[in-house]
Amino acid sequence: MKYKKFMSILLLQLFIFMLFGFTKVSAAGREAFNIVTNPGEDMSTSVRVNWHSDIEDSFLEYTTVDDVEYNNKIVIEPDVRSFSKPANEGGYVSNGFSKRYVCTAVIDNLEPGTEYMYRVGKTNFSDNYYFKTASDKDFTFVHITDPQYADAAGAEVFNTLLGLAYEQDIAFSFFTGDVVDRGGIEEQWSIFFTRSNINKGVIATGVGNHEYYDASSSPKHYNNGWYNGFHNNPKNGPEEVLNSTYYFTYNNALFIMIDSETKVIEPQKEWFAQVCEEHFDKDFIIVGMHRSMYGSIYASDSVAVRRNWQPLFDKYGVDLVLSGHDHIYARSHSIYKNQISKDPIYGTTYIIGGSGGKKYYQANKDPMYAKTITHTSVANLITITKDEISLKLIGTAGGVLDEHVISKKRVGEVDSSFNKETFKQGITIEQDNNKTGGTLIWPENFYGNVVQMSIHRSDSTLKTELYLYNKNQTQLRFSGINPTGPSTFIVEVTYLDGTVDEVEFEIDNTVPYYPTIHEVLEMIRESFNSSVAKIFGKDE
Repeated sequence: MKYKKFMSILLLQLFIFMLFGFTKVSAAGREAFNIVTNPGEDMSTSVRVNWHSDIEDSFLEYTTVDDVEYNNKIVIEPDVRSFSKPANEGGYVSNGFSKRYVCTAVIDNLEPGTEYMYRVGKTNFSDNYYFKTASDKDFTFVHITDPQYADAAGAEVFNTLLGLAYEQDIAFSFFTGDVVDRGGIEEQWSIFFTRSNINKGVIATGVGNHEYYDASSSPKHYNNGWYNGFHNNPKNGPEEVLNSTYYFTYNNALFIMIDSETKVIEPQKEWFAQVCEEHFDKDFIIVGMHRSMYGSIYASDSVAVRRNWQPLFDKYGVDLVLSGHDHIYARSHSIYKNQISKDPIYGTTYIIGGSGGKKYYQANKDPMYAKTITHTSVANLITITKDEISLKLIGTAGGVLDEHVISKKRVGEVDSSFNKETFKQGITIEQDNNKTGGTLIWPENFYGNVVQMSIHRSDSTLKTELYLYNKNQTQLRFSGINPTGPSTFIVEVTYLDGTVDEVEFEIDNTVPYYPTIHEVLEMIRESFNSSVAKIFGKDE
């Protein structure tokens, strides 16, 4: 009897423990999930971290990789915001975005060229995540696009490519959109974070149309809200596309990620110009965007992309544009003003990055393409030195499928004795033979001191300008000269320090008047008659 009573009490206690104990664990929930390391604005000293948590007070600990016990850890309390999405919000469908907390942290004041690790949580910490800050040495990064995570099979392809890249000791990964198939389906984001080997380094991502898609069977194009819940990029872009448009620097290169899915265009263009001008000291400019400048199956999309972006890319001498969307690999010739360029100073290489998953399309013929590869999952290993960018495309078996080199075009020596007044005095104009156009010429010591030369008529029309990034850019063609009369032109000199000087030029093509023989004889006759009249007192 006592035994039965004892067993009854024991079973009751066990039941109570299971009921309340498990309820407590369930209430506590996951301390850290969907963890990712994004670039800091200056990758030599900073990275950014994003994670989700079911608790409000998780935190981050980081240290150097040799401190395996975290004895010298530094703790960062993140910024925390509540995040969830209703099943239907204004007709846009979401699936699985239950309430959780989005935690964002910035790890800064780091030592360049140093390996670090971090973990997040409170009592049950995540696995270690690793990254290395930039140094002043050559580096390699990997470009992968369009894995469109929707299932484990697609994840396997992506992980194979990324794993091969890690074997090359890459500095970071660069993804140009469509990482998931539907931004509005939480499960697909979860697959990306749980089935990817992204814990080994920094990933820089951009948005594609699929990150904008809701969970509808016929997806609707929403906004960057889902994407922004999963990434913590530098907050240095335009307010309207904050986090999906941004830039960062790594050693001697400027990386700019553009949101090509939004209708917000002009603020991005103004911001892009400002970023390029503020980073004049960088040797290379690399742009990431989902939509392609020279698309294949989506060639019609490229018309607007070229209209909005190509003039800016040409002006600032963008070296390389990495995109996706078309699910083919295509490398363009060097392109300037929508033409194939043989001039080493002018021209941009455009890359459609293929497929990082298992979805492929056919390639249309385009004279701008120098190389195309279809129906192949690929990753591009891109190495940057002080003199060049080299591309090495690999497949899932590791074989090299394409190689290309882009030479540095920001070349020149800075004249430390540069004088603004002397420079202005050396500016000249040479007229063409037809007297309707001319060439503006300036002294060769401009490099690194003058960043732009422009010329326009005094009525502010017909402005022509040239952004200067190569020592051989010493002339600028212009038009608008009056071939039979006077013209006034204003030359604007924009210096690296931001100041602007003006120089005025007067060009007078007024033709002197020469009388005809008949008019000369008539003038002689009138003069003779007048003289005769005076002599004989017959002054008329």
